[in-house]
Amino acid sequence: MGYLPRWIVLLLDTFTVAFSGVLTYLLFNGVKLAYIQAANELVAFVVYIGIAVFFFWVFKTYSGIIRHSSYIDALKLFFAQSATLMVMVLLNFVYLLTDGDKLFLTTGLFINAVLSFSFLFFYRVIVKQSFEKFFSGKEKKDLTRAIIYGSDANAIAVANALKSEVPGRFKLLGFIDKNNQNTTKRILDLPILNLNRKVPVLMRFIKADALIIADKSLSKEERSTIVDDCLEFNLKVYTIPLVTDWDDQKEISKNIKSFEIHDLLERKPIVLDTKAISNQLFEKTVLITGALPGQLAVKLFGRYWNLIPKK
Repeated sequence: MGYLPRWIVLLLDTFTVAFSGVLTYLLFNGVKLAYIQAANELVAFVVYIGIAVFFFWVFKTYSGIIRHSSYIDALKLFFAQSATLMVMVLLNFVYLLTDGDKLFLTTGLFINAVLSFSFLFFYRVIVKQSFEKFFSGKEKKDLTRAIIYGSDANAIAVANALKSEVPGRFKLLGFIDKNNQNTTKRILDLPILNLNRKVPVLMRFIKADALIIADKSLSKEERSTIVDDCLEFNLKVYTIPLVTDWDDQKEISKNIKSFEIHDLLERKPIVLDTKAISNQLFEKTVLITGALPGQLAVKLFGRYWNLIPKK
């Protein structure tokens, strides 16, 4: 589905501003107050629309894609309407000095500016939410239900990247805060889960299928325990390498990968000389020792054992 041309967005914004102006006029007329001088109604209305369109052009409010509106677009609308209000108040003052009367009721100008901003902002929100709910390219049932381990800036950056990813891979269910300090709050309208039980139990409780580890403060032992527990219940574990630019959402999303055993070692994977190992292990019984937990060591050895050519 394509995007609306800029001139159509500008036309919609102009119609919205005109509607708010008419609504303000009717509101004041209903309480028997003159929002605009009766003799100058048409001229005043045209001047108001012209000034509003001029500041739409100055702040480029029509250049944003409505279905992807952000707080930047809201700021542009706010500045455009604030500038329009200030110019109209100044024009009102000049008209008062030259003609002895106001062209607009000053209170009406302020109410009109509030209504205009509200209508412009909310129709963008409605379009954005409609596309997110009814026109998403991928059905929710195809997405992997996941929670993010972490609640700091890194975890939020990961969540933002996954939410904006097209096509989407994950349906985020919430964040895990290992310190249990913000469990009554929400991030990106997602809950912060209380870590009062093991991670797999919590995941099964909220019906999550995957865990995305985005907390860089975890120690090697803590990470190892979490991965062990998740793998024991056949839950998927994803990790993200160190990313230097947390504002680049595409880069963050691209680096999210399935968790590998060698990620726990915090060094580059060992490249084995399979031929030499084959000569050493042929017809031998192997005993595994070392600092790694036994389960991880067996998995690691079993993975490389299949690479060793057998005689």
